[in-house]
Amino acid sequence: MMDVTLQVPLGEQMHLKEMFSVLEENHMEIESQNLENFLQYFDQMERYFGDMQEELIYLRDQLDRLNEKTLKAKMEHFIQNAGDRVGAAKMWLAALKNDLSAGVRKAVDSVKYHGGQALYAAIDKTKAARALSVIHEHLESAAASLEHSAETMGDIGVELNAAKGHKKNVRKLLKGKETSDTFEYDYDKGIIAKIRKAIEFCGKIVKNMAGHTENMLKSLDGLSQKALDNRAIRKKHVFEHEGGKDVSRCRKRI
Repeated sequence: MMDVTLQVPLGEQMHLKEMFSVLEENHMEIESQNLENFLQYFDQMERYFGDMQEELIYLRDQLDRLNEKTLKAKMEHFIQNAGDRVGAAKMWLAALKNDLSAGVRKAVDSVKYHGGQALYAAIDKTKAARALSVIHEHLESAAASLEHSAETMGDIGVELNAAKGHKKNVRKLLKGKETSDTFEYDYDKGIIAKIRKAIEFCGKIVKNMAGHTENMLKSLDGLSQKALDNRAIRKKHVFEHEGGKDVSRCRKRI
């Protein structure tokens, strides 16, 4: 079952508000901005998913108007594959959102005592980098599938127009009229063009989602590195502290 916190926008969750208050009180502007960027990523992605859902409804409505059953089935298969990829990305995003919320909830008190490193550690613990990579992979695959589908629809439109032209030539031959070697085709008119444009628009949405995720992943690399650096510094301090104790003990023994 999905965590109840997913039903509430991240920015409205009490522990997120408390975290921002703690960061502000401790003058952690950079940490606050980094967390804000993460929340904005979720908001933007959810808007993209909403746009995609609306466009898919329109696209399927246009596909229903196709008379060629074989073509209709083929395009529905392409669109379904892309839709499945986008759906998988959405599930991973929901899981990531839940993990981030839970991580911040645990980190609120730690940030009060350990500063920004506790926030970076909390984000790192969510395994966000892996989730973002998987989301990006699904979206890239969906974008490639949609691009291929749009190109296929464009080619099909040209071929169908040529087929109609050949049929007209046959009728002209039967009537003893001259045939035509070229067939005029308006690439942007007709049901095929509407479907192609809808697919292209879906592809643009998915590409934007993939690019947005890639940027967030690059930003997260910095956060993860800070968490690793902080852990390394803490280990160094512990080692030096323990090392000092060992030396003093040796001196006492001597």
